Amino acid sequence: MSADLFSLSTSSAQILEGTGSEFDALLTSAARARLQRFAATLALPARTVCLECRLNEDERVDLALFLVARTAQLVPALETLGRSHASSPTWVRCVQMLLRWANSEEPILNGVPFLYTAFDLHSSATQVPVPCLSLCADASFFMRRLGLPVPRSSPDGPIQLLDSCVKNLELEDLLGPLRERARVCLNAVEDTEVRHLSLMLARDPVSLKFDITVPIEALGTFLSTSGRSEDPHELTAALRYLAPWQRRVQLNYVLHSVAEAPPALEVELCCTGEDEGNAEQRAQLLQRLADLGLASSSKVDALLTLLASPAVTDTRGQRVARNWYLKLRFEAAKVVSAKAYVGLTQRGQGAVATA
Repeated sequence: MSADLFSLSTSSAQILEGTGSEFDALLTSAARARLQRFAATLALPARTVCLECRLNEDERVDLALFLVARTAQLVPALETLGRSHASSPTWVRCVQMLLRWANSEEPILNGVPFLYTAFDLHSSATQVPVPCLSLCADASFFMRRLGLPVPRSSPDGPIQLLDSCVKNLELEDLLGPLRERARVCLNAVEDTEVRHLSLMLARDPVSLKFDITVPIEALGTFLSTSGRSEDPHELTAALRYLAPWQRRVQLNYVLHSVAEAPPALEVELCCTGEDEGNAEQRAQLLQRLADLGLASSSKVDALLTLLASPAVTDTRGQRVARNWYLKLRFEAAKVVSAKAYVGLTQRGQGAVATA
């Protein structure tokens, strides 16, 4: 029986090479060259390249690659990465899990339609660090995007995915105690949607987080049930000031033990669907961040330029779609920093039948 594999004609390094002058404020020439070098070294076939850009004057940019299991050349690329990092047990376990996913060898991982491999690439880095793995926890993601009927999902699905990842990565001792904490958080309020499970393998110690969305009016209940101390009224007021159109809020929720002080709260805005916001609303959000001293005017202008031209032919003659969303970091219900995640997606790619 044959299977359809997506065949990508443009590499991640080539997508980065094709970025034009409108990216100069977000991506210095040195940062662009460095990311191209790392992307070429990784050689992972990615439909989307994501740039993690600080919105203040900080010029650091990190890299994430969007991977889909049924992609031609993904398995050989992963096998090459495994051989290149054979001396690192963490890298080896990471690649082994990615291969089980790519080869459809494990039922729970088969329900992951895509994932991101994200790399913290500091300016002094000379070696590719072990990635953060961010797995889509919504098995029906693409069906939802296409407007198709979606089967009822298991409420235990995210926990089962967590168990599978912990087992594959041999993290039972470190993350096992957080399992029940995760269950409490994911069931804190009704109408919670779990978008991603992320394992920050390059951090010491390894940390775990879920990307979840909750109705904004339920944010206070979620915070108190999950052990947070932020004032829900102040936090909700800050979010409504910045993005008054949003009916739901997406949290990058880092799990922590009851005995630990909660880490800073991270909130994502302008993500998908009706909460993405129109051009006028997103421009107003950027201006308000600039007024708070959290976004430089040059980076605001760059994001507005991308917003005005969401699909272009890049400098290499390839069609590329561009979009972005924001992540805000809160301390004591006050926003203290902002990042933009800029996605560059190659268009016009087909699927090829392979045995």
